Amino acid sequence: MKKTLLISTAFVATLATVIVTTENAHSNSGGRSGMAGSPGESTCTSCHGAQNTATTTIATTIPTSGYLANTAYTIDITIAAAGKTAFGFCFEAMDSATNVKQGTFTAGTGNKTSGTTTKPCVTHNGNALNGTGTKTYTFTWTSPATATKVVKFYCAGLAANGNFNDDSGDWTALTSAIVHPATTTAIPQNSIAINAVNTFPNPCTDIVNVAYSTTKSGVVNISIYDTKGALITNVYNAYTALGDHLETINVDNLQAGIYLVAVQQNNVIKTQQIQVTK
Repeated sequence: MKKTLLISTAFVATLATVIVTTENAHSNSGGRSGMAGSPGESTCTSCHGAQNTATTTIATTIPTSGYLANTAYTIDITIAAAGKTAFGFCFEAMDSATNVKQGTFTAGTGNKTSGTTTKPCVTHNGNALNGTGTKTYTFTWTSPATATKVVKFYCAGLAANGNFNDDSGDWTALTSAIVHPATTTAIPQNSIAINAVNTFPNPCTDIVNVAYSTTKSGVVNISIYDTKGALITNVYNAYTALGDHLETINVDNLQAGIYLVAVQQNNVIKTQQIQVTK
């Protein structure tokens, strides 16, 4: 016997409505946490397209001298991509060395706080997606109770086509920024561990020697930053005895320019400017 499958048009219409409603509800619920691109995380590319011509920028009211303890600063996240109409982001503030959360967030218009107690974040609200080629989100970051850590901001920006069903036209742009504690931050005398830092040769071409002296044993971290405060590389992180030390750093892979060598032990950070020539 030939069997004929009959499907009610009313049922099909209802099913379509459910699918669309569910999809839009997910899209309109706001951004997902854990997508800023910090160590061990995913990014928006897990569901959307990779970076094409989209850009994400971080602007803050933190002065160039560094952040103060327990102080509120305004942060603007701007995502830009020609022709895109839906935007979103995920933002985190972490210790650049240990990836431990730093400070707290207060959401602004069009965004919300999310994440976990160990990795909080700020993301977009579902009702604040739309834009025309660009979108800026503003919120507040309150610095930690003690200003001792080098903080790294991680952000994934999303520029989407807004059709909620084809991710091939969605672009993700990742960015990060480094902020240092203010040099005016008081440091207890008994915590001072690094007496002096010297770099040579300077200018340098392929290697630079970093000489430093410590008054106590402990873990020493040596990193290189660009002049905007962005971390280029961590070159040394090890338990070091008190006394005089010399580390030789390979800078052959760096482009010609000005960089900062930062030597950190406990809560003390001392920097030296170097010039790399080619």
